[in-house]
Amino acid sequence: QPSSGYIAEVSTNFVTSIEVPLLPEGTWYWRVMATDDGCLSSGYSSGTAVSGRHFGIDVSSPTNAGSASPANNASDLDTSTSLTALAAADKFSGVYQYQFNISTTSAFNGSGDATSAWQVGRTTSPVLSGYTTYYWRVRVKDNMGLTSDWCGNADAGGYWKFITKNHLPE
Repeated sequence: QPSSGYIAEVSTNFVTSIEVPLLPEGTWYWRVMATDDGCLSSGYSSGTAVSGRHFGIDVSSPTNAGSASPANNASDLDTSTSLTALAAADKFSGVYQYQFNISTTSAFNGSGDATSAWQVGRTTSPVLSGYTTYYWRVRVKDNMGLTSDWCGNADAGGYWKFITKNHLPE
């Protein structure tokens, strides 16, 4: 007998399908038992046969989305400064990509705003001007396409900011 769960069989022309109610997020395993027309059953497939026979349900966006460096309120940074996101996590499907948003306004509505393409790495190198205050944030997408909110602080929304140093011509 299954240890838990709900099973309803529908058999048609030797094809059997299983209908289950909505399952909560998690990893689910399945096994098989056959019954013939004479009501003889095979018993369930062995526990060792379960290896590799599972599926996951992921309905949660990634966690720990946010900014890592440069530090919030950092100043006198070079115009070649790179932005690095925190290492996000996703319990079920895994983290897939990061996206960065940088602006010269805290409302992220400036004419020079830039949003990166989705990327696998946690670091981006935006084009920066000297002696400018920048606001930036990150969001993360998991392997199921679920996306976190834009965050500066881990999972808390907002943004981080930094100021570049005055870039003098050589």
